[in-house]
Amino acid sequence: MEEATLRRIKKTMKRPLKRADFVIGRGIRSAYTLTQALDPYKVFVMTFQETLTCNARYIVEELLRKSSQAHVVVCGTGEPLPEFAEEERITYVKRKSVQQIVEQASARVWIDNALNCTWYPMMKKPSQLYLQTWHGSMGLKTIDAKNQTKRWLKSARISSHQTDALLSNSTFENLVFRTTFWPTTPILMTGHARNDMFFSTATMQHLDAKVRNCLGIDAGTHLALYAPTFRTTNLDAFDEADLDYPQLKQALEARFGGTWNIIVRLHHRDKVNAGVICDAYPFVVNGTAYPDIQELMAAAEVGITDYSSWICDYVLTGRPGFVFAPDLAEYEKDDRGFYYPLSATPFPVATTNAELARNVKSFDADRYATRSARYLAELGCIEDGNASRRAADLICEVLGADDAIDIASLATYESIVSTD
Repeated sequence: MEEATLRRIKKTMKRPLKRADFVIGRGIRSAYTLTQALDPYKVFVMTFQETLTCNARYIVEELLRKSSQAHVVVCGTGEPLPEFAEEERITYVKRKSVQQIVEQASARVWIDNALNCTWYPMMKKPSQLYLQTWHGSMGLKTIDAKNQTKRWLKSARISSHQTDALLSNSTFENLVFRTTFWPTTPILMTGHARNDMFFSTATMQHLDAKVRNCLGIDAGTHLALYAPTFRTTNLDAFDEADLDYPQLKQALEARFGGTWNIIVRLHHRDKVNAGVICDAYPFVVNGTAYPDIQELMAAAEVGITDYSSWICDYVLTGRPGFVFAPDLAEYEKDDRGFYYPLSATPFPVATTNAELARNVKSFDADRYATRSARYLAELGCIEDGNASRRAADLICEVLGADDAIDIASLATYESIVSTD
């Protein structure tokens, strides 16, 4: 048989074989989990960053302070963050390993910030609590089904059925959940644990020093954070190098004074480009590999993005935020699109480098503060620095038991959105 014919046959069979492997694997995992004994104090964590970060990190920290019996399994790279390396109550396993199946099947609680726990799905027992924190909140971009893969959509549908509760920080986020994949899932208005730091001056100062030490930036240098999102279409319409870094630095120093460095943190899909940018400018620092963008926000005195939802968390700091969106028309038309226009945010919007420089130089702090307060009120934001406590209290209430979960019967939540 000719080689070309063999390649065609192999290509034709690839999809059905992949589908068969997925279905068989799900059946095996589900059968296994039903026979696996439950560990009533085990908490299983997965994030799309594949480490202990985002909301899960801060919930786990608070949980371990509150409960001496709780122990946590983090599924991802299998490697701990340095600050958790000595914590004996945290175990690390690799994603897609047999250990993942064993630990996930036996955990009392699952904590997820995307569709991780359902990507390689298994049957969830009624006595297991699946908490979905998501990784955005008052974000700009839509969760748009038309730009997702079939595998992503399948995982979302499974999550819709298996999730016991969504953790939200705003009435706006509730609306996003209700109009996407969780139309009836209970929503707990806890706030997002990753944002608690913004309400503690001591924590912010500690994290500022930590970031500077890690990235080698002295205490006298001011910091701006530039962190754009990824594109799913029109990939050539945007390049992270399109930002005029010297012009931005000059504008920051003209408006705010002092010497400024710019931390660049690219989306993990675009991370290979960060080194090229940083090599070109000595005042640009590569923060792409830094494990927690929330800590970078704590150190940054100015935030700049295009459409990434982190800027909607950053507004809680009260610090200046700007939008640089050179492909705005293309993105809005052909990519994810927005839940509300960028003009509805407090962030000055620029589509050119010259416009960004003007926005920075003419920044009006009083106007920004007024617009920020109105923005948070209109989105129904309930952040107050206590989200970690609320989530940890919720988990503590179910640890140690092995009966079925009834969210409505839990005593520690402070507000719940109707499932109607």
